[in-house]
Amino acid sequence: MAHKRNSLYWVMNDAWKNGCTFIVRSGEEHDCIYYKGRDWKQAYLNTKLEDTHTIELHKNGEREFIYYVAGNAPDESISDCTAYGYVDNWTEHTDFGQIAKDPLSFTWEQGRELYHKHMENS
Repeated sequence: MAHKRNSLYWVMNDAWKNGCTFIVRSGEEHDCIYYKGRDWKQAYLNTKLEDTHTIELHKNGEREFIYYVAGNAPDESISDCTAYGYVDNWTEHTDFGQIAKDPLSFTWEQGRELYHKHMENS
């Protein structure tokens, strides 16, 4: 069986390369902020503090979320995310991080454009 790439690790790496900042919050309660800043590796390390976390990605005044479950398989570590946005489309573009691609082959701006188009048409 081939080693599975951790989808959360790779989406955070790619989002950082796209200029995002991060907020890592405790699971569903969101009452505790473990990390807030631009260092994606530090943000990723802070997702190891509990079994579930909500990670916010921020850029240009826009925000998306990722709901992370530590116990899931590496390619299923992103349990939920902003529908139709950057992360949702990134998972399609990279097969949940299993296909290594240039991080800028799918940009934050492209993801947000798809999100806004979907919202206009719904």
